Amino acid sequence: MKNPAETGQKRILKGSSLLIIFVFLCAVIGVTAPFSHMFAEDQSPAVTAANEIYQVERTKRKEARKDLKAAFGSLKEGDVITSTQIQAFENYAEQEVIAAESFANTKKAKAETKFNGFKDFQAFLYAIGLPISLLFCSFLLLHSMSYLPKDEEATSIFKGLRISVYLASFAFLFTSVFFILWTVSSVSDFDIIAYYAAIIVVSAAISLAAVKYFSSIKSSVAKLSRVATTLPFLKKDIDVVNNLANIMPEKEDTVVFKAMLDVTGEDLNRKLSAVERELHDA
Repeated sequence: MKNPAETGQKRILKGSSLLIIFVFLCAVIGVTAPFSHMFAEDQSPAVTAANEIYQVERTKRKEARKDLKAAFGSLKEGDVITSTQIQAFENYAEQEVIAAESFANTKKAKAETKFNGFKDFQAFLYAIGLPISLLFCSFLLLHSMSYLPKDEEATSIFKGLRISVYLASFAFLFTSVFFILWTVSSVSDFDIIAYYAAIIVVSAAISLAAVKYFSSIKSSVAKLSRVATTLPFLKKDIDVVNNLANIMPEKEDTVVFKAMLDVTGEDLNRKLSAVERELHDA
C-alpha cells in the first residue's frame, strides 16, 4: 500500500518540476521570439534568381534605349529612316518586352513566397516575434506574484502592488494578443475603431496600474515614517526598564526579577537596533 504522504510529496515535486519547465520555456521564448526572423531565409532562391534575371534585362533595356536615342537623335523632318534606326527601334521594342516578362516573373515568384499576407515567412516572424515575447513576459510577470508573502499582514502591504502588477500584465497580455491576432488574421488590417478601443483599454489599465503602484509606495512610506516616529518613544521606555534594573537592589527576593529586567532590556535594545538598521537601509 502506497504511503499517502509519499504520494503527495511526489505530486508536489512533479508539479514543481513542471512549473520550472514552464517558467524556463517562457523565459526562452520571451527572449528569442523577437529574433526568430534571423533564422529564416532573407529571400527564397526562386525570388533571388528571378530578380537577378530582371536586373540583367533591365540593364539591357537601358542600353537599348540609349542606342535608340543615339540613332534617332540626329533625325530631322523629311529625312529617310535608315535600316540602322529601324534595327535600333526593333532591338528596344524586343528588349522592352523581355524586361516586362522578367518583371512579371519576379512578381509571380514573390507572390508564391507570400506567407499569410506577408511578403515571406521571415517578414511574418518579424511581425509576430515581439507580440509573442510580450505574451510570455506577461506570463512571467503574473507568475512572479506567487513569490510574494501570503500571510495576512503581507497581503495588506502588497495589495496595491499586486493590483498594479495584474493590471500591467493585463495591458501587456491584451496588447500581445491584439497584435498576434492582427498578424495571423486573414484580413489586411483591423478597423480603425479597433485600434482606438485597444488604445483606450491599454491606456486605462496602465494608468490604473501606475496609480495603484505609487499609492502603494506612498502608503508604505507613510507606515515606515510612523514606525520611525515611534522609535524614540520606544527607546525611552527601554531606558526606563534598564534604569529600573540598575537602581533595583540586589536582594534575595528581587535578584531574579532584576536579572529578568536586565535580560529583557538588553534584548529590547538589540531588537530596536535591528529595526533602526532596517529602516536606515530601506
